[in-house]
Amino acid sequence: MWNSKQSATGIGRPEYLSKLVLALSFSLPNSGGTTSSDRYRRLVAVNAISLVFALIANLTLLLNMARRLSFRAAQPITIWGFWIASVTLIVLIAVASDRKKFHQPGVEDQALTQAYYYATFAAGLYQIISYLVSGIG
Repeated sequence: MWNSKQSATGIGRPEYLSKLVLALSFSLPNSGGTTSSDRYRRLVAVNAISLVFALIANLTLLLNMARRLSFRAAQPITIWGFWIASVTLIVLIAVASDRKKFHQPGVEDQALTQAYYYATFAAGLYQIISYLVSGIG
């Protein structure tokens, strides 16, 4: 719960860091030769790759708007950066929502966390931005 000691911007609230904690929201049981820490590392790695592409796309869009980078150079980087960030998040969401891999056996009522829904929202926004910037639609 938010308290009066936190700022109105919400900095310090854990859900604002949810993009990188998507993998933390699931219990990862051991199965076969792959340990849960290996699965966790893979999910975080894919999430970090998505974040890097999104940051690069945002930076090139900002430099383009500030007229520090030419339109011809910035436009493809922005479009492909947002699109790749979206696709990697969609793949991550599909893998992380697989009940067979990430839900504990014998537990009936497990739910997807807030981080999962933040990732779906971010993937949708990245996809929409990439299409708007490219002129499709």
